[in-house]
Amino acid sequence: MFTYVSKYPVVALAIGLMSSQLLVADGGSAPAIVSATESLTTHQLTIAGSGFGTIPLVSLNGVPVTVLFASDTQIVVVVPASLDSIPGTYLLKVSNPNNGTDDSNPNRSGTFDAWLGGSIGPQGPAGPAGPVGPAGPTGLAGAVGPAGPAGPQGTTGLQGPAGPTGSQGVMGPQGPSGPQGPAGGPGTSVAVFVNSQSSTAALALSSSPGSVAALSGLGAGNYLITAKVVLAATTAIINNLPVSGGQVTCTLTAGGSQIDTSSAQTSSPSGFFTTMTLLGTTNFATPTNSITVACSTSFGSMNAVHSVLTAARVDSVTQM
Repeated sequence: MFTYVSKYPVVALAIGLMSSQLLVADGGSAPAIVSATESLTTHQLTIAGSGFGTIPLVSLNGVPVTVLFASDTQIVVVVPASLDSIPGTYLLKVSNPNNGTDDSNPNRSGTFDAWLGGSIGPQGPAGPAGPVGPAGPTGLAGAVGPAGPAGPQGTTGLQGPAGPTGSQGVMGPQGPSGPQGPAGGPGTSVAVFVNSQSSTAALALSSSPGSVAALSGLGAGNYLITAKVVLAATTAIINNLPVSGGQVTCTLTAGGSQIDTSSAQTSSPSGFFTTMTLLGTTNFATPTNSITVACSTSFGSMNAVHSVLTAARVDSVTQM
């Protein structure tokens, strides 16, 4: 189904949503057409508006058409094949017999410029230029014209050789200050967001990745991201044996995409600290984004006791 716009007041390709001509006088409201939509498969025209009544009379370019359905706000008619086969603009007229039978009554009818037969395709390319016509006959010689103006002055001769350099003159007074130069370009803009976990809120790690630091609400732009996670070995009973430390893997994720990962392994005694650093860059195209650091341990016992996550927004990021 195609919906087109009336050519008034703006030229358009098809039936559209421009309000029809609205005629108002004493008595009932005149039919007002706001759109006409043709189905190229059923060859039916759906007319929307108001003031149609329940027994409207409809015509296209003065040709009466069959009404399939009618209400005060919608009419469905059959488009004659003789009109639908020739794409173009047709004058659609809806008359409400309830407003009288005299066409001179301004409240009886409403009109609309409707496009039928599908949309107009793009303009084709220009055709080739036609051949050059034959030369015309030579005209008669004209009278001798007046003498032309004098020619321009000749070019200046070559410059002679430079004379000897004269002695240096006395220094003149200092001239006035010159105008102020243009302002320099903007510097790199940096917006820093920091999220830290206090060492008093230790997070015990497990085999499932757990978030140790997160940032949210970051706007669109380029970001340089750094993360530092301080890990502490703890003692746990595994297979009936005390185990301290273990292997930890931390992953830096921005907007759902992994940008860096790092692993550390330690068998240090309980309470020994290990620091892990992650670094990456990303570009956010949408206005609301998040960054997370998640860590897990494959064996042993480790706690994340402190974490710092920094996102610095910069003008551009160059991969080296």
